[in-house]
Amino acid sequence: MAQGMNKLNEALASLPEVRELLLSLDAGTSPIAVSGLSGVHRAQLTAAVRHKTQRPLLIVCADENEANRMAGDLHELLGEDVSLLFAREWQLRDRVFASHGWEQQRIGSLCSLAAGKAPILVATVDGLMQRTLPPDALRGAVTDISLGDRFDLNALSKKLVESGYTRAETVEGVGQFALRGGILDVWSPLSTVPWWDSFTTALSIIAMWMLAHKYVEQWLAWLVVDAVSCGIYIYKDLYFTSFLYGLYAVIACFGYLKWKQLMNLSYERV
Repeated sequence: MAQGMNKLNEALASLPEVRELLLSLDAGTSPIAVSGLSGVHRAQLTAAVRHKTQRPLLIVCADENEANRMAGDLHELLGEDVSLLFAREWQLRDRVFASHGWEQQRIGSLCSLAAGKAPILVATVDGLMQRTLPPDALRGAVTDISLGDRFDLNALSKKLVESGYTRAETVEGVGQFALRGGILDVWSPLSTVPWWDSFTTALSIIAMWMLAHKYVEQWLAWLVVDAVSCGIYIYKDLYFTSFLYGLYAVIACFGYLKWKQLMNLSYERV
């Protein structure tokens, strides 16, 4: 799929009009006007320019629907993550019933921009015009949590609340966290695979409960957790961590077989 899209982008970049556009960009000519293109053709032209120049892109759209279509087209054409920046949605009603999805998406995109991790940004006009925190203040409010880091969970929970997170018994949405014993479950707006992250966390808790009750099937639960985690870390380009979880998956297989063997021996003795 990716190879086919690369060939399409190369073919588009070889068109005389696109070559002229690329030469103008290299020469620093500005502004450059292109007219007579439909939505999907604008996405194809943009993808060809990105593929050929590898420059950061800012695409301004009239509204959210157009921006979502553009982001989807660019993701399929380039195979890269595309950040969306919409205006903050003001809701003058009881906050209990309010959805904060727009704000969380905006914060996630702004954090990616501040960290230099948003090479392609699709935004609406009002989203760009809306005032926000300075980049330094936003970076100062971000807490990076990486594999192997150690934190005081109570202090980290307090900081999450101060940052706008909501503490819950079970994490079910973006911006929530749960603290159960020594396990902290956080659903960050910056997660690129939130549902898979939540799935592995929930299944890990179930596997720990099964381990405490000596269920042999707990090895199968760990096998699923490790296999899914292996795929997640490959997707995130963390290959060493992915290898580690692949090794855990192999250990889970041997653990299951060993426990089954011990169970069969105990039944024979009885």
